[in-house]
Amino acid sequence: MVVLKSLIAIAGVLLTLYYLTLYYKGKSSIKKVVWIFFSTWLLLVIISVIEFMVYSHN
Repeated sequence: MVVLKSLIAIAGVLLTLYYLTLYYKGKSSIKKVVWIFFSTWLLLVIISVIEFMVYSHN
């Protein structure tokens, strides 16, 4: 789970930076940058909640 969260976080940061550079070049919208950023962190929060629920039942 830690590896999965780390990979998602790294991928999210890289995608955010990639679309941010596209935005500065005028090839992408800021909405896409914000959407990728928030969806990455939402996914991490969901995984953390599932992980907490699994470990709290044991």
